[in-house]
Amino acid sequence: FANSFVVTSNNECLIGGGTKSSSSDYATRYLVKINSFGEKIWEKIGLSGYFTQVLELKEKNYLALSSFSAGIGQGGEWSILQKLNPDGSLIWEISQLGSPQFILETIEENYLFGVYQTPFMGQWIQIYLTKYDKSKNKLWGLELRDLRHASAIQTKDGGYLIVGKNSSENLSLFKLSSDIKFEKKDFEIYFEYNLNENIKDAEGQGKAKGSILIFEDRVKVEGEISFEGILPTKIPQIYLIATDGLKKEAGSTTVPFSLINYSKINDKSYSFSVLISNPPKTENGGYYELFLEIEGKPFFINTNSKINKHYLPLINLPEKLVLISELYYNVAKDKGKDPENEWVILYNLEKEEIDLSDWKICSKNESQERCNDLKGSIPAEGFAILSPASSTFSFWKIPKEMTKIVLGKKFGSYGLNNHGDNLILKDERGEIIDAMSYGNDNSIFDPPCPKVKEGNSLLRFPQDKDTNTCKDFIESEPTLGKNQFPIPLITFSPKNPVKGAKVKFDGSLSIDPDGEIIKFEWEIASTTLSGTATEFVFNENGEYEITLIATDNDGATSSTSTTIKVEPFSFAIITDLHIGRHYQEEYEGQEYYLTQRLRNVVKWINENKDEIKCEENETCSIKFLAILGDITENTPLAGFCKAKEILDELEIPYVPVFGNHDVGTDEEYEKFSRWKGQDYFDEVFWSMNPPCENASSSKNFELLLKELNFQRDELHKDYKNFSFSFGGINFIGLDFNSRERFMKFGKGVGAEAFLTWENENWLKLRLEEIEESPAIIFSHHPLTEDFTKAFSSKELDKIKMIIENKNVLANFGGHIHGWEIYGFEKLPRFEKLFFFDANKEYPPLNTTPILTTEALMVGSNQEKPKGIIRIVKVLEPNEIKYQNWETTIDGTEFIALNPTIDFEYSGESIGCVFFKAHAFTKKDYTFTWDFGDGNFGSGEWESHCYSKAGDYEVTLIAKDKKGNVEEKITRKIKIKEEAVYPRIIKIKEEAKEKIELIWSSLGKKATEFGRTMKDTVLIQTKKLKPIPVGAVIVQPEKATKDIDLTELVIDSDTEKRKSILYMSQWPEAIEKSKILFIPK
Repeated sequence: FANSFVVTSNNECLIGGGTKSSSSDYATRYLVKINSFGEKIWEKIGLSGYFTQVLELKEKNYLALSSFSAGIGQGGEWSILQKLNPDGSLIWEISQLGSPQFILETIEENYLFGVYQTPFMGQWIQIYLTKYDKSKNKLWGLELRDLRHASAIQTKDGGYLIVGKNSSENLSLFKLSSDIKFEKKDFEIYFEYNLNENIKDAEGQGKAKGSILIFEDRVKVEGEISFEGILPTKIPQIYLIATDGLKKEAGSTTVPFSLINYSKINDKSYSFSVLISNPPKTENGGYYELFLEIEGKPFFINTNSKINKHYLPLINLPEKLVLISELYYNVAKDKGKDPENEWVILYNLEKEEIDLSDWKICSKNESQERCNDLKGSIPAEGFAILSPASSTFSFWKIPKEMTKIVLGKKFGSYGLNNHGDNLILKDERGEIIDAMSYGNDNSIFDPPCPKVKEGNSLLRFPQDKDTNTCKDFIESEPTLGKNQFPIPLITFSPKNPVKGAKVKFDGSLSIDPDGEIIKFEWEIASTTLSGTATEFVFNENGEYEITLIATDNDGATSSTSTTIKVEPFSFAIITDLHIGRHYQEEYEGQEYYLTQRLRNVVKWINENKDEIKCEENETCSIKFLAILGDITENTPLAGFCKAKEILDELEIPYVPVFGNHDVGTDEEYEKFSRWKGQDYFDEVFWSMNPPCENASSSKNFELLLKELNFQRDELHKDYKNFSFSFGGINFIGLDFNSRERFMKFGKGVGAEAFLTWENENWLKLRLEEIEESPAIIFSHHPLTEDFTKAFSSKELDKIKMIIENKNVLANFGGHIHGWEIYGFEKLPRFEKLFFFDANKEYPPLNTTPILTTEALMVGSNQEKPKGIIRIVKVLEPNEIKYQNWETTIDGTEFIALNPTIDFEYSGESIGCVFFKAHAFTKKDYTFTWDFGDGNFGSGEWESHCYSKAGDYEVTLIAKDKKGNVEEKITRKIKIKEEAVYPRIIKIKEEAKEKIELIWSSLGKKATEFGRTMKDTVLIQTKKLKPIPVGAVIVQPEKATKDIDLTELVIDSDTEKRKSILYMSQWPEAIEKSKILFIPK
């Protein structure tokens, strides 16, 4: 069979395909060339596989693409690209794992090669593109995710169009630029590692060899890694670190292990590749490093990283890192003779002193290299100055900690040429540690560093920048010279103090470029203080100028001033957003009444944040918003991203707290044996690279770090404990949420709180750290024994002991609020249980007030207005006012109607559906329906018949009768071609005289009205005022016929306060968990 047919420029034909016999399931590759008479010129027969595409190149050679089946255990299918002479002989060959897709000769006569891959056990699909030149050199490689069955063309502008199918069988089109610019750096690194508690001693060793490709918006790391020793059995947590120069960390990002494509070479070796989008950027000639963490312990040990001995540099760093820091070769007339008084300064980046014995400083020309021997040592993270003559040092002010080394002869024997020369630093083994060139010498740098005018030097700037180009150096006045003035720097905390708060001022970051600072004086509010650091309490609000005067060891003084503003402030609290409620696992980011309510809250805060009054003529602006948990309603990642998308519109920082409904979905727990919400919370809110398409900014997290001094519990990351400070107040966030599955009637984990060792210890440590300073505790669960029984009395006793004699101003929580459930909230008996105002103050814990705020999910849903934004005003360290809401500040009321949709298919007609509208509110309202097919309705109950099968989105709008507030919710409904048969529940006829079975969502009798989907059946006595006896959860979809409860025994006696529900064998459609109501 043939797959490719090409007519060549001289009217010959190339046919590529394969041969296959009836006795074998495998094809054999076959390529044949024939002349215009059909006579065979030559043929190529390969191993199992087939040729998929053949090209005649512009240079008249051929390019042939074929598949090769390596078999199970050998990597599966491979693609082979061969370049052939016209006579069929092989020029070169390239193999690539994956199914062949296409080859393309580009305008510039390079080759684009595409293969289809399913990395990491098929977790995603991709086309891997590689571009090669004529000589088989790889120019670049690129992964196009979620693509297969691809083809490519080159456009007139030199770019590429790649088209194929995605995993949803839809077409996807990619446009690529004419060339993909990148920087490639190779590495070959030996490392030691450890898997045990002792992270100092090596348990094994290994080698990583490969390259890192740095594109404009992504980084690709590929290569091989081998181990000698015990292999890790668990997948590590991986971080990519970007450096600033050679010694500082510029940023980092977490790399999910699922992104890494790897394959086993042998028992100890693996090949790997990973493409990382939007990586942290390197600065000042920096590079990338890797950090692996297994069970909280670093994997690599004793690396040659200059930042952290547990980081693995993806660059071939020398063992001893010393840089040529400054070069003074064009000697000024008042600074001695040229070249005798030339000098060079070396900088040691290591944290240890380096012995320079047997090191050399060299200069070379075309014929020979001349070197000077070095003696002495260079201090840790310090400098050494080299000069041919000791007289040099009398012309300059040399810092006392700088090592002076006299060479005894001129640099390179003849001195450094003012028109151009080079300088090479070698260690005791003769290896080049650093080198540079300038002027007309391009032997090291091409282009070289420019010449400097007489008396100036070439200075490396910044001092640890090392790109190995002339960009590392600038022309400068020599750093050695007259006494330089000290540079005082002021830092203080808190940055926005309230009056009465203790403010700490620190001058320790001040520097003296050529000596040391021996005296600090502070001028604060007409008071003079001394010392590197000092403290001051401002007793009145206002703006104050702070001045720091620094004096160095040569008597030079300089000063700097800054302004501090002392004023009251406020912060806002909202809680229990429950984004995704009514959708749960199926939530995909839909806009509905809860997302709109959150948008309204954000808008209100932005408009009113600077209008909050502390006193009649004094404002206390809202500085941040705290969200006290249940941000989502057991949703996948989409719920967190939607919340972040809206919250990111705030003009102030926001602080999210983890709630019990944020732990994730049961579906994901079944799949991963882990509550994924723990990961989503970190990735979305506490990350520099949020995985959200419409909320990818890390601005809020950066504000938390910068403005609020935010820190989290890094040792126990599954628990979302944190702390921060503002205005002299310390804030402690605690995660008391269960991680045990909720086995009764809800989804996710249980509602109760747990005082674990992790959050108990975090609270203790933070309170000990701040000593007597004031603190406020944020937690989703309030520190109280409410009707929810969130905390046990023993747990509260423990917390009492921890906070006893500590200055804890308040505990703000959420969690406690009304909700609609099974229709019970409509029953008079249960109304007070579900309709109440959650803006409550509970009995104090010791002397600490305990408060909850009404849930945003509930809103203002009663006759009287309820506030859902609590405003806490901080006047002084021990004076806060917390009984303020939007309703008391400007009269705003976030009216809540809380509509929901229930529906059921009619068993009588195909395409007919009963719809039921609910509203969890005491407000007066009306309903409007949009059935998604151009038809509309109104009212609580609607029946609608669809004319054809398909998927429809039904919209319900609830409207407040007294105002213009509208709230909407949507629900998807599937209309099938065939009839759907709802199931009713059968009970004995005599039982019907005593009890009723009511579908709670629809309010219909379950003995007369059938259902097809899960619902709760309320069992109640048949009286003028029905009394609930119990409830069962029914799954009609599991039933093949009507549900038989004829054997159900129901025994209820109001006077004896007795309820019994009993069946010897419950049907499969009835869930195990059941509810009994004990009559009053």
